[in-house]
Amino acid sequence: MECLSLQRVAEEALTNIVKHSHATVVQIRIYYENSALIMEVEDNGVGGCGSG
Repeated sequence: MECLSLQRVAEEALTNIVKHSHATVVQIRIYYENSALIMEVEDNGVGGCGSG
């Protein structure tokens, strides 16, 4: 179940990047830290936090 949830979050993030950010580079990192599964998504597109 957790894998499916993680996959859906990743798919939604990638869909939003394609639709809105016009990014040319996307990086997804998935790792464990302090018994928590962490997924980080980063791109070089426009927008994002603090953009207005």
